[in-house]
Amino acid sequence: MEHLSRKGEDWKGALFAIPKGMRLMYLHAMQSVVWNMVASRRWEEGGGEVMVGDLVLDAEEDKTVTSSQLSNKKVLAVTEENKGKYSIDDVVLPLPGNKVAIPGNAGSYYEDACRSIGLVKEGEG
Repeated sequence: MEHLSRKGEDWKGALFAIPKGMRLMYLHAMQSVVWNMVASRRWEEGGGEVMVGDLVLDAEEDKTVTSSQLSNKKVLAVTEENKGKYSIDDVVLPLPGNKVAIPGNAGSYYEDACRSIGLVKEGEG
């Protein structure tokens, strides 16, 4: 607010006047909001059933990893052919971000969640 009172409509400058750690906290909070909205919608539509398009850890990967270790793991998309090999416990739902595999059945969930809280993808507004 202090920056804006001095510089008027310099929104970008105001954002960068916030300490980096605080900006990251806001970013992580927004990721969590979007993830929770997506997870809720996924559960409403598919419940405890594995759906075509869900992402699962590759069977050859260690399934005892923590969520913070998932970023380096290989994921596979569930298809009609392999759907029976997995349970809901195998399904992973990534935090939104760049360079993130988005489940084929949930791409619109992420877009809708971002739009509903005023976030838009680059180039959409």
